[in-house]
Amino acid sequence: MRIISSSAQALSPTSTQNLKQSEPEDLARGHPIRFLFTHRVLDASHGNLALKLHWRHPDPSSRGAAQAALGCVVDYAARLVARPFLGPCHLSEWELRTYRPSEASTLLVAVQIVAVHRECVTYHCDFHALEKGRSVAMADSQGTLLQGFDT
Repeated sequence: MRIISSSAQALSPTSTQNLKQSEPEDLARGHPIRFLFTHRVLDASHGNLALKLHWRHPDPSSRGAAQAALGCVVDYAARLVARPFLGPCHLSEWELRTYRPSEASTLLVAVQIVAVHRECVTYHCDFHALEKGRSVAMADSQGTLLQGFDT
């Protein structure tokens, strides 16, 4: 995917590196995701991020908790993929569309930066549940991140 700005030219991350190796853990240290999931970065390249998450305490009877936790995952994953472009940042607006609930204990998350502007980026995120060895689409999200006050 080509990352574009409003002037329709390709942009690069602000640093010479993409995502620093320590950044996933640095961000997770101060983020509620660390209480809900163990996670591993599968791929982090120019404007793209793939994560594999495992519930720390899976409770298949609690579909509502799983749906609510997707918001936490969006916040973490979107901020992580945007860091090379914005540095510290936060979600200013986002929407989450769920297709189907899942009781899977493992999630695959793919996030892409779709547009870069001077002080913000727009992202798209897809969620898949691993059910019986198959990847099943369960939700997607899109939104905007702004520079500043990373918590």
